[in-house]
Amino acid sequence: MSYSTGHLPLPNPAYHSTTEDQMLTPQSNDPMIPQKIQGTPTRPLEPADIKVVFRDPGPWWLYYALLISSGLKCTELALLLHGHIDRAQSAIVRPHRRPGRWQAIPIVPDLMREIPVGKSSDAPLFPELFTDIEDREVFEEELHDRLDGPLGYMQALLCVADRPIASLHSLTLTHQNLIKNRDLFAPEQLVKLAQLARQIIQARSPYALN
Repeated sequence: MSYSTGHLPLPNPAYHSTTEDQMLTPQSNDPMIPQKIQGTPTRPLEPADIKVVFRDPGPWWLYYALLISSGLKCTELALLLHGHIDRAQSAIVRPHRRPGRWQAIPIVPDLMREIPVGKSSDAPLFPELFTDIEDREVFEEELHDRLDGPLGYMQALLCVADRPIASLHSLTLTHQNLIKNRDLFAPEQLVKLAQLARQIIQARSPYALN
């Protein structure tokens, strides 16, 4: 299957150099929430962590869910548009790092149904995180600041639950460990991703559903 770039923009090369593991959590008056975390460790999430994060993920449920189910980096996911969603193939389709090539990342139907419909193809998937500033330095700083939101929220959840701190890349790493040594489209791999999708959907508490 081939994809035409059409009107969809190529990814801004600046996002590849954003260091998410060095981000800071937002300031808080709650003594249980760390005020500043530098060099946040990246570790795969354990089942207990997944339950904590997805039980009450606030406004970041879909972002966390797509991170852990797609294996994309937090910066890559933040820059996706609705035009990168191929519902017919149940996949995220985005420009590959190699010019002229596109990458299709399968998303299990349970999660695909959670992505809002009726949006224009050039609308950001996560407008609160998206930025398209041309200046590289300003772009990195802006994207860094916007990702503080989901990062700080996840760290707060883990901290209050007395779980070890993790980074957003921990969600990506959890996905990578799940599919290690397996072809991306192998049936066994899709079954595992489907099981993970059901787990994170079921983990949401009723009051966390929007």
